[in-house]
Amino acid sequence: MSLWSVPEDIKKILVVPPKKKENKGRAQETRFPGPGEKRRRRHRRCRRRKKTSNKPRPKQDLGKWTRRQGDGVIRIVMRAIRIVMRATEMAMTATEMATTATDMVMRETEMGEMVIREMFKFHASI
Repeated sequence: MSLWSVPEDIKKILVVPPKKKENKGRAQETRFPGPGEKRRRRHRRCRRRKKTSNKPRPKQDLGKWTRRQGDGVIRIVMRAIRIVMRATEMAMTATEMATTATDMVMRETEMGEMVIREMFKFHASI
């Protein structure tokens, strides 16, 4: 005997648990494909050996889906500008280094000439 009063229309409702379909094979975790893989994976069956193989699929550039039409050109132009700027900076530093080296050689040459003159004067006085 129940202490609860259940209405008749509720008693008439028949509750059936859902039918669970058993999966073939062992349980595997769900895997999400990476950026370089195809969305759909296909298995190829070898006719001779009757085996299925899952070879790597050709790479797929997903960036094309998110990129706008002119983005590639803009990116290339910006990269070219950066390369030219770096080359200009390197050329300027190379020019500065060459100027400094030339100045040092000139000073060394002047000092060498002065030493040679002094040596000639010394030998002439002897």
